[in-house]
Amino acid sequence: MHAPPQATGPFRTPIRVRYQETDAAGVVYYSNYLVYFEVARVESLRAVGMPITEVERRGVILPAVSASCTYHSPAHVDDLLEVAMWTEHVGRASFGFGYEVRRVAEGGAGPALGGGADPANGGDADPANGGDADPANGGVVPARGELIASGSTRHAVVSRATMRPVRIEGWIAELVARAQEWRPPS
Repeated sequence: MHAPPQATGPFRTPIRVRYQETDAAGVVYYSNYLVYFEVARVESLRAVGMPITEVERRGVILPAVSASCTYHSPAHVDDLLEVAMWTEHVGRASFGFGYEVRRVAEGGAGPALGGGADPANGGDADPANGGDADPANGGVVPARGELIASGSTRHAVVSRATMRPVRIEGWIAELVARAQEWRPPS
């Protein structure tokens, strides 16, 4: 695994709303927010050097055992959203995350790791375009935009072979410790 990114706040990743994610009213269909939460979880694993495919190759799956989502404002096709994720709970064989989905101004969303702007992912290091320069992270602090949705998920750590819970220890404990470094937004 790689060294974790600097954890001065939540893990953040941008998402562009696609047409297929909207309903007949032209807003993001409610179940897609759980997909956005999943995108953040998968990208956070990649950010700490343990892609989900590697977790599964090691014989562990991380099924959701509960999920909640509160909808604050509608998002529309082509909106640029940012999903912020942080650790809320760690147990013996489970863990949970909190999430916020915000609409951000074009150029206001930073890259998933929170450091180094990546224009291909909607990041922009130019404060004039909606990002605030953050020399400590070498990039942009994403602009806090309108709150669209918030929620949480809880996941069990399960052996792929037996489908039984697995205690959080060894490499799993190291992975969870890295996830615990992401903090709720202030």
